[in-house]
Amino acid sequence: MSMSCKVVYLPKSTLEIERKSCWSALFNGLKLLLGATLLAAPISIASAQDFSPNTSAQSQVQTRDASTPTPYNPFDAKQIESLLDHGRHLQEEGKHTEALAILDKAWQVNRINYGLYHESQLSILESIIDSQIELADWQGANDRYDYLEQLYRRLYDKNDSRLEQGLRLISLWHVNAANIDLEGKRINHLRKARQVFKLRLEVAELTLAADHPKIDFLRESIAISEQQLYLASSLNQEISRSHSRARRDRLLAGID
Repeated sequence: MSMSCKVVYLPKSTLEIERKSCWSALFNGLKLLLGATLLAAPISIASAQDFSPNTSAQSQVQTRDASTPTPYNPFDAKQIESLLDHGRHLQEEGKHTEALAILDKAWQVNRINYGLYHESQLSILESIIDSQIELADWQGANDRYDYLEQLYRRLYDKNDSRLEQGLRLISLWHVNAANIDLEGKRINHLRKARQVFKLRLEVAELTLAADHPKIDFLRESIAISEQQLYLASSLNQEISRSHSRARRDRLLAGID
């Protein structure tokens, strides 16, 4: 793999969209953590799909013979496209359980024919995540995002801007999940968000001009995620101490 670095100037409008979404989610999460009233509604987790690099392509679903797929053969790479068409057609109809079954088959055929780490998996995984979110399968969606992150890491070096662009979707998922304390795993998502932001910063420093605003944005995002982790840790300790004092008081009252 080539180690040469190419400076890339990304459109500032793209950064502003992410800045608005991420800062909104991070600050709303901070207010939630401190028990304050939210001044703005948190971003829907489903909105993370807006940042998918393949969203526009996915929206142009072909419906030709989508309801009548050919017999399943995991060793036939030609089936991937028809399976995807069928799965996305089912998604359009709101049949996400059925869509997941078909999309999982497309993913399986892809991995069998092209290997465990191939770029063509990206759009399939994003479609799978779409349906998992619609079905409120949060753990399944989180597992797929974790796999998606590993796939991006395997596909692209740190001197490749496509790594940072792909990880943007991952960090947004964790920020939003932390924002609403999804399944009570706020701290886990904050830690993951910080980790992904740090990797994005490494890539940005290698692929963008030194004065690009995204670099400052990523540094601020890391700082805020660390601040929230610190506050969450402090609050958890105080709650634990409070519970211990309450138990002690009850014991003492019983003795009296």
